[in-house]
Amino acid sequence: MRRTVWLVLLPLLLIVPPVRTRQTAPGDVDVFVSSPTATSKASVYFVDARTGLSTVVVTNGLNPTLLGADVIFIDKDTGKVGIAHRDGTLETHPFIDSSEVLNWVVSPDRRWIAWAAGRNQAGSLIIDLYAARADGVGKGIILHTSSSKGIGVRPLAITNDGATVFYTRQFDDPKAYQPFPQASDVFRLNVSSGESTRLTGEPRCRCAATFGTNGSTFFRLEGTPQGFIAHFIDLALNTDTRADPSSLNYAQAGYALLSDKGSYAVYSMAKGTQIKGTPDQYVLVLVDASQRKQSIILAASPVRLRPLIFGQNSLLLTGVDKDGTYKLSLSDGTLTQISNYTYLGTLSS
Repeated sequence: MRRTVWLVLLPLLLIVPPVRTRQTAPGDVDVFVSSPTATSKASVYFVDARTGLSTVVVTNGLNPTLLGADVIFIDKDTGKVGIAHRDGTLETHPFIDSSEVLNWVVSPDRRWIAWAAGRNQAGSLIIDLYAARADGVGKGIILHTSSSKGIGVRPLAITNDGATVFYTRQFDDPKAYQPFPQASDVFRLNVSSGESTRLTGEPRCRCAATFGTNGSTFFRLEGTPQGFIAHFIDLALNTDTRADPSSLNYAQAGYALLSDKGSYAVYSMAKGTQIKGTPDQYVLVLVDASQRKQSIILAASPVRLRPLIFGQNSLLLTGVDKDGTYKLSLSDGTLTQISNYTYLGTLSS
């Protein structure tokens, strides 16, 4: 379903200037999404960055993700993977055709995707890890796993050349308190050879893990009785820069984001009350590799936010439990909501 609107989404245009300075090229499109509600289905908004003219595609989709020049998602009702195109058309995904897809990751340049598909068979959890270019070229199973103990595989990152996939192996208890996607035991997979190697120091904890755009920098937390130690690990040089825990010792940590140069990282911590009617509390932590220091940059709040982009002395965040896009000033801690919709990224012409 497609429709075009003028300036109805004008507040979305505020997303660009506060985040970073860039020249908007003709044809650039900012992409936003809305989640399904009791009265409406999920939608994707392709917003012309210059004119404000928007194409709205109703998807009924979960986990919307930019891949290539499109948005992929899982249909809420069928479980199948679909594609929303910037011209407003929809189609079933041509090569991710399994209704058993569990999760996926896309390379920083959006040209590669890795995904896990799983099923239970004869008392074992079977998970196949796939990789392909955004156009489907090179699609294949890169890892096959089977566990009678329910240990699964979740991809964490795929590099821009499609040559390396990072993943975690872990048991996910559906009854456990888990406010974030977590990584327990992290491995590096050479796609060409099929060889997997556990990264040094793993497993560290069920907590945050993320990678730099080139795949050589690994940001990882380590759980201790005093809180989470932050590690900036250079996988090429095998060096580890550590930052001591912040002043708060929360039980859970996730949603990590590494800056482009790998000198800063940010992650979220949760202090789950697990008491009915009492909301969880979340804080954001900034980690400075050069200073080896962690600091709280957003005080405890029941609003769960996911860091998305480092800007110029600012941080772009999106809502998790409720749609929205926010800008956090790193100089004074001011948090400003700049859209009621959730920003995915920008598609260049």
